[in-house]
Amino acid sequence: MCTVGIVSVVALAAFGGLEKEIGFEPMVEVVRVQSARAAGGAKRTALEITFNLVPDLPKGVRVVFELQRGGLSVHDENGANVTQVFTLDSEVRNNLKLAWTPKVRLTCDKYILTTKIPLREQTPEVRMAIEGKSKRFPLEFDPWPWHHPKQEFLVGTPQDELAEAAEAREYFGAQKDKLIELNNEAVDEVEKAKSGKGEPEALKKFLSGWMGRMAAVQKSLSEYPDKEPGLYSKNLKLHREVQDLGRMVAKRVVRTELTGFLKSKGLVANALRLPAVEGFDATFQYAADGFRIRQRVDTILLLLSPQDAPAADPEAAADGKEGSQKDAGADPEVEKADPAGDPADAEPKARPAGKGQGAKDGKKSPAKKAAPSRSST
Repeated sequence: MCTVGIVSVVALAAFGGLEKEIGFEPMVEVVRVQSARAAGGAKRTALEITFNLVPDLPKGVRVVFELQRGGLSVHDENGANVTQVFTLDSEVRNNLKLAWTPKVRLTCDKYILTTKIPLREQTPEVRMAIEGKSKRFPLEFDPWPWHHPKQEFLVGTPQDELAEAAEAREYFGAQKDKLIELNNEAVDEVEKAKSGKGEPEALKKFLSGWMGRMAAVQKSLSEYPDKEPGLYSKNLKLHREVQDLGRMVAKRVVRTELTGFLKSKGLVANALRLPAVEGFDATFQYAADGFRIRQRVDTILLLLSPQDAPAADPEAAADGKEGSQKDAGADPEVEKADPAGDPADAEPKARPAGKGQGAKDGKKSPAKKAAPSRSST
């Protein structure tokens, strides 16, 4: 069990006159928050909140507790804030307890609580009692929100954090593998059609089904931030790189490769109209050929396994050499599906950090900075 954030009434005054700046005094004092893994739910967290209320709050008042992570409200899959309501059913105001197991997954992180007392959600009797004390409860500040950063609490253990990191790597690695497989399958099919072993209508039929399978992978990636917001917030770059890989493969197949096929048959660009498929996204801003797809896969592999990044080789740097594509973790499945492409359209690979080009006098020249990854986001 993780326990942090024990304070006293005196400590509450350490807000240093904040109530004067915002126009009202705090009505809830969070004393302690305890977090533990919920019984029977490996991905659910049980919270026990100990708190005090000011005497002016009448019996029957409804207090809303809201979770925040990284300064932002925690949301459910529908985008609604994750909250829990406490109703005061006695005259006791101190050492009140609220047991709460949020229905959403709380990933390993630091959290705080925000409390609110929305007037519209109170019973008529409670609303009348609050409105009758306008100096204590200035109505223009309804619902009187108050953040409790000094009672920040932790969720999860170091072991939980390692497990979450492995879970994210497994998910994104699986999506990367699916995209590579789709890339190889489509490129092989187009090449077969170019060689005269397939008719345009047969290729259209194949691509129509292929776009549906690609859309399923892209939809999974698009929904990931809503389904796993905690893991997403810790893997922003990895998510963006894999999502862009999907767009690149989609664009390569239905635009670059398909256009090449139509030209080889002497057909105009719109001679083979593909159906609109919901979720299919080929809107990548830059060129998408096999060379660039390999670069993107290399970047993803290093994000998935940063320990496998090639170490700087001082001797190679002095000789002006760079690590091979295999050293950087190139995926052979992408290699085999890469056509020669147009050399004029290719751009140089980013030079690995720490490897400069050797000067004529044998001295090391400053290493060039790696070119930024191209992204449509």
